[in-house]
Amino acid sequence: MSFGGSSVSGPRPYNEDNYLMSDLGEYRRQLGGLIAFVMVSDGMGGHSSGDVASRVAVETAESYVRDLLKLATESDLDVDAARALIEISEEAHDAIIAEAGVRGAASMGATFIAAFVSKSHAWIGHVGDSRAYLLSGGKARQLTKDHSQVGRLISEGVLTEEQAQHHPQRNVIERALGFTGASADVTEVDLKPGDAILLCSDGVSTALTGAELVSLAAAASDPQSAAAALTDGAINAGGDDNATAVIWANDWDAFRSTSGSAVAAAKGRHRVTRRRLPSRHNRAQRASFVALGVVAAAAVVAIGFGALSSPPRSSGAAASSVVGSATPTGSVVGTPSSDPVVPALVNLKVTKAGNLRSKVGTAFAEIVATVDKGVTLKSDTSKKGASGHLWYHVPQEQIQPLLAKPSPGVYLGLGRAWPENGVWIRDDLVKPN
Repeated sequence: MSFGGSSVSGPRPYNEDNYLMSDLGEYRRQLGGLIAFVMVSDGMGGHSSGDVASRVAVETAESYVRDLLKLATESDLDVDAARALIEISEEAHDAIIAEAGVRGAASMGATFIAAFVSKSHAWIGHVGDSRAYLLSGGKARQLTKDHSQVGRLISEGVLTEEQAQHHPQRNVIERALGFTGASADVTEVDLKPGDAILLCSDGVSTALTGAELVSLAAAASDPQSAAAALTDGAINAGGDDNATAVIWANDWDAFRSTSGSAVAAAKGRHRVTRRRLPSRHNRAQRASFVALGVVAAAAVVAIGFGALSSPPRSSGAAASSVVGSATPTGSVVGTPSSDPVVPALVNLKVTKAGNLRSKVGTAFAEIVATVDKGVTLKSDTSKKGASGHLWYHVPQEQIQPLLAKPSPGVYLGLGRAWPENGVWIRDDLVKPN
């Protein structure tokens, strides 16, 4: 199993993209066969708002995966990868809104494209216009549909891909973390030996065709070289945006072998040349074109942003993970506004097994316990997160230590310490009764 990532600013003076690669192979058995998590986030809002937004999104995901690995050290998990991707996107959305509030930013946002993979399957979650591709048998198949006006028109057969590149509304995205539509759409795909998964920002997907993506990747000696070839190829092809690519393959040699015929067929006639792409709005402007409607004729709410400045940084790394970016480091602070909803005790019936949190709405929300389906809990209060979900508070005395867990029940499974006041459980796991 191998992966590689690359992010370049291109002709722009700053980079608003970030990416994450986490090797889960050591915990494959405990995680139900999952062996990797990869992610790309493309910020919007101008430097340093877009770069902060994408960094917050990546840090939120890294924190979630780190907590997942901690839980895996305690016991085997039946991980719902699709649910996990949705939770990561929603927590990242809340964290971006919180960070915007702390910074006094009018608004900032980011795309989200991420995948959990096993040897034979991949789960992909996305919000925005960053893309996932399956590279298989010498072809690149797009797995996601852009959450943009032109992406919707392509899906409806109104526009072709080529027409979309010249469309006046090509920069209008309809969903983004920090803005609207934070819950990721999840796609699943079966994998064969020799397949690869590519995640990339639109700086790559708008500059290179599917044939170019698979040709450049298959010609590389390893995934890291492939990711670099894709980002460099995007810029050399005339791309005027930041370009980021993360590529994963269970067996790189098998990928190169199965795609070899396509590379050989393209040899001698494929040359990445600098072609002039349609001029694109800069990311400070792009953030102002997040469409709140899903109808082509709907009005677009525009918010202006000014480009700010901040110092560059080098790439950071965490245990079992690689974080790539060219943006400032820092911690996510603050919490989203919330509304008290339940003033008295409410009985809750757990309808789906899931995780409980010690905090709600920041990148540092710990998973501190797990709960079984069928359990009845009592909540003493609740609040709404920025993504609109209702969170119920469960007092600490209802949490059972892992070593003395009843069946069914609530188990302490993860976390640095017992929460002082109890835990939070989200409304999609319970129903009041």
